[in-house]
Amino acid sequence: MSYLDAVLLLTTSYEINDGKFFKFCNQFLTMKKNNLRFHIFINNSDHDEDKFLEYISKLSIFRSVSIHNLNIPPELDVYIRDNSYKGRIPPLGVTSGPNYMFLHAITFCFDKFNTVLVLETDCILKQNCFEVSKAYVETISDFLISGSRYVGSAISDSFYSPFNLHLNGVAFYNTASHEFRDLVEKLEHYILKKVRENPRSTYSYDFTFTLLILEEYDLKNARRLLSKFLNTTFILNCSLSSDSEITIEEIDSLYPKHVIFHTKRNY
Repeated sequence: MSYLDAVLLLTTSYEINDGKFFKFCNQFLTMKKNNLRFHIFINNSDHDEDKFLEYISKLSIFRSVSIHNLNIPPELDVYIRDNSYKGRIPPLGVTSGPNYMFLHAITFCFDKFNTVLVLETDCILKQNCFEVSKAYVETISDFLISGSRYVGSAISDSFYSPFNLHLNGVAFYNTASHEFRDLVEKLEHYILKKVRENPRSTYSYDFTFTLLILEEYDLKNARRLLSKFLNTTFILNCSLSSDSEITIEEIDSLYPKHVIFHTKRNY
């Protein structure tokens, strides 16, 4: 049986300093208490720690709150979206910072948690999101990842492209599964290999999970693994900059049962 026992928030000092972190976490303040452990992973310590810690004390809905400052070296902590960038590309690619943070956070959970929910600060949460999430996870067992395929406005022409098939990083991860752990271990090596081959291509961890399976496994095993990537409309992914015009009202109309909306729209 699967059960949700932890929530991970991947964030940055920049998001703390510009208030995005606090705006996101304010959503917790009116929610019911739950028995989940909350783990916050931060890229570095370039923020006002006293202000941050004072705020953390307000997050009483969780069983516990833990802070992980990764202190990612600046040369690795990059997220390059400028195609004209001519500088050195880190080993984990143009999305090295998010890749490094995810890999560290998810491997931390091995041997600690059954299933975890990964969130980012550009998520809009409904008040019952954790109750719905806990109930949903208990209905699934033989899965690796469960989350949202892309439902925004930039869908690829090919329905079966890796872009359309992949699950966004805001998702449930079966960290108790040895098959999932094996996939995570392969993921880091695969990203390193792909970046060496095409250093300026984007290999974000979430998209690359699917690419890895399609390229490194035979058809039978690729089909089997991808069948354990479960799409759910409890989480919705409209997280590209081109989706900034998609409103919460539109999402509520199309997907009335969603509880987590991953969006780049500035609410």
